[in-house]
Amino acid sequence: MSSLSLSQKIGTSFPYDWSNPSGMTEEVFIRLVMTRGLFKDMLTTIRYMGFERVQPIFDDMEPMLPAMTKQVYGNIKIGYQNAQSRIAARKYEKPV
Repeated sequence: MSSLSLSQKIGTSFPYDWSNPSGMTEEVFIRLVMTRGLFKDMLTTIRYMGFERVQPIFDDMEPMLPAMTKQVYGNIKIGYQNAQSRIAARKYEKPV
């Protein structure tokens, strides 16, 4: 059994689970990250958990989040979509 908290496993800059390092659910963790709205922590959490896990929680919280947090989330999502498009395009490139 790992003794690392979720914040330590993911590598966030803020210890979101400091008060409950071994028992915090992923949903609560994601909500805390979105509430704080730090770009690096949002990116790190999304990269670790995936948009499939984060998106429903973000959608539920969106009406309560500040505009800046919504913009940061949107920018991260666009960045991931662009990266996926580039990866897919490379699969079909002809070798030179």
